[in-house]
Amino acid sequence: MAKAKDTYGKILKSTGIFGGSQVFNIMIGVLRTKVVSVLLGPNGLGLMSLYQSVVDMLRSVSDLGLSFSAVRDISSAHATNDRSRMAVALSVFRRLLWFTSLLGALLCILLARRISLIAFDDTAHVLPISLLSLAIFATTLSAGQRAILQGVRRIGDMAKANIWGSLLSFVFSTILFLFFGEKAVIPAILIIALTMLSVSAYYTLRLKLPATSLPWQVVFAKGKSMLQLGFYSMMVGLFATASAFLLRSLIRDWSDIDTVGCYQAAWSISAMSLSAIFSAMAADYYPRLCELSHDNHAMTESVNQQYRISLLISSLIVMLMILMAPLIIKLFYTSKFLPSVSLLQWQMLGCFLKVMNWPMAYVVLSKGKGLMFMLIETVWYVVYVAAVCFLWPYFGLISAGYAYLLAHLVYTLLVYLLIRRLCAFRMAGYNIRITLIFSCMIILAFCLTQLTLSSGWMYICSFLLSLLAIVFLLLEFRQILSWQEIKQAIVKRFNR
Repeated sequence: MAKAKDTYGKILKSTGIFGGSQVFNIMIGVLRTKVVSVLLGPNGLGLMSLYQSVVDMLRSVSDLGLSFSAVRDISSAHATNDRSRMAVALSVFRRLLWFTSLLGALLCILLARRISLIAFDDTAHVLPISLLSLAIFATTLSAGQRAILQGVRRIGDMAKANIWGSLLSFVFSTILFLFFGEKAVIPAILIIALTMLSVSAYYTLRLKLPATSLPWQVVFAKGKSMLQLGFYSMMVGLFATASAFLLRSLIRDWSDIDTVGCYQAAWSISAMSLSAIFSAMAADYYPRLCELSHDNHAMTESVNQQYRISLLISSLIVMLMILMAPLIIKLFYTSKFLPSVSLLQWQMLGCFLKVMNWPMAYVVLSKGKGLMFMLIETVWYVVYVAAVCFLWPYFGLISAGYAYLLAHLVYTLLVYLLIRRLCAFRMAGYNIRITLIFSCMIILAFCLTQLTLSSGWMYICSFLLSLLAIVFLLLEFRQILSWQEIKQAIVKRFNR
């Protein structure tokens, strides 16, 4: 029991740290998207999302997945307290990181004309796309700095870097939009990337980590395993960004750039709403799961514990996001984006499933099954894109919500069946219970939004349902840790 409480405490610590930083980042995100939507409108937001897709897509290819795969090598070296081993691991990663950063910038310049033709059906955007090479270079290096912080378990510094990077980039980009309007889209993307790099580099350099010089032959020899695991991660990232770029381009062809802006609005809000949970999993849960990869019983227990905490924290958020979707859209954007309300509500149903399947999906990676992970991720993107293409002629923008939910249903079933074979995983009884209860509450909340109730009755029903969820949530948390233990764990972590 004491060991379980200690594990729950660690999960809450990491979630608390990232939760705090993500709340701040969400507030900054609200202000940034409000500024963009007010000053530039749906057209400007759609244009910015297309350019950002180019950066994300090329970076996911050029960085070879190193920012993910390196965490395993760096954390393993750090755990040994061997400074020479740590120096080698960092040197290998940093040399490979500089190589991939330059590769990404070069690819952007070489492919600028082709990308302009695909995204805009003309060559008028070749120069702006070429300028994005600097953003790709800076973003790749910035991701590498965060990987180092994660590898040495400096979760607090990661949170601070995210907070300061978001704040400063918001200030700089807002000034540009105020003075130059839509012409500032490219400069804003560049200044955001450079600011995030500067802040993350500051927190990495102040650690004074050991360093050494290695010839390129040694770098590639010792970095082989890092590159192999990174390749599968790269392919997953490529599928993600390529499908995002493809769908935005298709939506622009099927409809117009304003519809792309509405699609991007719903996607961004749904992604931000649970980012704290997923960030905590990546920073703390995944390395911890890797340490247990040889012990199936311990791994099953760890997955169930992470699943329980993640579901308890996220379920109320999902419910509130569904009930308050119109208000949230107006808060984040403007009334011009209200067509994305239904899309957001359907995507939040998919996000609820995503919270369930992510703790299980990390088992595949922790077991070193990179190819298997790449294949199941590919299934998600294929189902999602194919469903949108098939449903769009019948339902329009809302088809992206149907497709999102369908893709996560397929993915969740597939992942569960796989990890039952990999580690003989069985869902704990308490997790089955809370899954069923919260599923019913969330479905009820969704159905409530589809009824034509007066605003007064809608508020009353939403309040009562939310109150019921809060009461159940508090009762469940009392079975895990006392409030005094939770408070002490979080305060102790922040005071370190």
